[in-house]
Amino acid sequence: MNSPHLRRTRGRNGTRGRGRRSLTGVLITPRGGIPGSYATKILWHVRSASATVTLVGQRLDGIGRFRQRFPVTGGSGYFPSIVIVPSVGCWRITVSSRQRTGRFAFLALAP
Repeated sequence: MNSPHLRRTRGRNGTRGRGRRSLTGVLITPRGGIPGSYATKILWHVRSASATVTLVGQRLDGIGRFRQRFPVTGGSGYFPSIVIVPSVGCWRITVSSRQRTGRFAFLALAP
């Protein structure tokens, strides 16, 4: 999975050289952003994707969960989204489409 806000970092903890990707310079806030200011937009790219991508969020430092589904744009494996995280905290997102799955964790901050 590719995103313009992700960069490849050195693989660790058994990634077998494939590397990990980490968010850099991205602010993720609850409820999809600040109305009238900005939105938490993420463009997902999934090779060999189905017609939709599913995001499942699990809060790691408390109780919370969310699920969102986004349609493909132009049939090319690109999925524009506004991710609506319910609350501040540490979240793990699982992104999946067909047989492809990716995971990452981030801290959602108050605006």
